[in-house]
Amino acid sequence: ESWAHYVGVSALMLVTFFLSNCLAWWLDIKRKQRISAKAQELSKASKLKTPVTIVTGFLGSGKTTLVNSVLSSETHGKRIVVIENEAGSISIDDKVLRAGEQEKAAVGIFVMKNGCMCCTGDGAGPELERVLNHLLNILQDDEYDYVLIETSGLADPAPIMQTFFSLSNASGRFFLDGVVAIIDCHNVWQHLDGRGWGAKTPEVYRQIAHATSILMNKTDRRNDQEENLKELEELLGELNPHAKVLRCQHCEVSLDHILDQRAFDAARVADMMVIERRLAGDEHPSAVMARHTPGIRAISVRSDRDDLIDLKQFLSWASALVEERWRDVYRMKGVLAVEGSRRLFVLQGVCGELKGQEGREWREEEEKVSELIVIGKNLNHDSIDRGFRQCLLSWRKQSEAEQSLIPP
Repeated sequence: ESWAHYVGVSALMLVTFFLSNCLAWWLDIKRKQRISAKAQELSKASKLKTPVTIVTGFLGSGKTTLVNSVLSSETHGKRIVVIENEAGSISIDDKVLRAGEQEKAAVGIFVMKNGCMCCTGDGAGPELERVLNHLLNILQDDEYDYVLIETSGLADPAPIMQTFFSLSNASGRFFLDGVVAIIDCHNVWQHLDGRGWGAKTPEVYRQIAHATSILMNKTDRRNDQEENLKELEELLGELNPHAKVLRCQHCEVSLDHILDQRAFDAARVADMMVIERRLAGDEHPSAVMARHTPGIRAISVRSDRDDLIDLKQFLSWASALVEERWRDVYRMKGVLAVEGSRRLFVLQGVCGELKGQEGREWREEEEKVSELIVIGKNLNHDSIDRGFRQCLLSWRKQSEAEQSLIPP
């Protein structure tokens, strides 16, 4: 009898486990379908073009301080919609509310005297879906000209970035302008290398690696300040060599460093990479493995002068790389000298999404050099370098020469 009871309980547990997993699988499919449908609605052609900046950072880094500053400032002159994803974290002062419009606003929407709006993080569903819901609610509203999204402290910004990068490829209203990561200089080492009571926190690494600008906040709270700040700056540069790093206290920085970055604009990316290459001189960049990091590295590869790229082969290789390693490739960007074109080609990738387009013409004084930068986790420099070089004309000519030596 006891044996039969044991078998019955075990069978019930197995059935319960199976049904719960089936339910979770079904709910996940439905969630993805909802998100896909909402993203499709947002990608519809629009004459209005509104930039989106994502603000990310670990718990207590200062995101709320920055957002409150935006909502209460009378100087930036922008009508900004702030989408806030940590329920209850924003403290809305009645003094900065526009009373007349607030009475007409929907629940969870706060209208400020400076023309900005705040959409609170309350609501069901995962973070990405809540963001899309807010954007759909304001899609037809022409009373604002910028969107600022604050992620939750434990969030990986990649899903939101990927969605907006896809929308940028379409002709929809919203496009990704930049990603700001806020770092708590006082406590960040607990998450980066487990100093003190902490443990390494992968979310912090991903937030840094995805950023286009990094705010080193709370710089006034370090006892041995300058030495630690310089060490942190070096580490941030290793993790994300092309992000702009700013020191600050209480997130007090000019909004010019946060808004209108045009970080994913093809022309700006091309000019910045050409300038940085000129400043670097003839040194060929190589893979950099950041200290303390769990396998995160920035890999940079470069062609020789006038060694042009076979664009079709390169796009095939790059697409295969991000498709195979989409979880590990955080960012990819490159400026390419392409066979048969007088214009440089700008490639950008975010979390499995690739976008490439022709830029301006090469200038006479510029060296026609192709350069690719890949930021991600557990990447192999030799493998990426080999794949890149197999797309160069010199490699193709060498392969053809070797083939001609093989007797028929």
